[in-house]
Amino acid sequence: MKTKLLLLTALISLQFAVYGQQKYSLDQAKSKLTVEGTSTVHDWIMNSTVFSGTLLFETDGTLPLTILDVRFNCKANKILSDNSVMDNKTHKALDAEKHPDITFNFKSVKSYKKQNTDFSGEITGNLSIAGKSRSITLPFSGKVNVSGIMQIKGVVQLKMTDFNIDPPTAMLGALKTGDEVKISYDFQFVKSIN
Repeated sequence: MKTKLLLLTALISLQFAVYGQQKYSLDQAKSKLTVEGTSTVHDWIMNSTVFSGTLLFETDGTLPLTILDVRFNCKANKILSDNSVMDNKTHKALDAEKHPDITFNFKSVKSYKKQNTDFSGEITGNLSIAGKSRSITLPFSGKVNVSGIMQIKGVVQLKMTDFNIDPPTAMLGALKTGDEVKISYDFQFVKSIN
């Protein structure tokens, strides 16, 4: 009886040792976030140059089993193009002085598939831009390499007017940007020490 109890205790301990939580931090230097859109004159693209984020996964010791939390922050006035006039119009439209942060906070996992070191799915969360917060669905696909570094990519389409943002105009209204924008991300995450 004592042997069975010891064996059961050992098995339970092993299960807790194998399954746990792992936090990952975004490596900005090896990550990319772009915003693309259209206008009556030409298509345009801007890059976010200051952003940060964290992921929390339940793992089996090496591979992510499911997502527990996602946090992301981007500085509105650090979304830049190669055109200072466009940058100024964008930052004004985003009300970057009053609302300097664009944030995403996780709510739930909508779908999640895992095969070996690859995973994909969709999560829902609150995206806050220019002081307006909306629930969005964010698709993703990812991979964990042998060093434990995680690469996650995805694309999401948004409308500026959903966040009470008036699409910027220029040249006395002759140039008008389209309402819909495409946000593409290619993020690299590394395991957090704490």
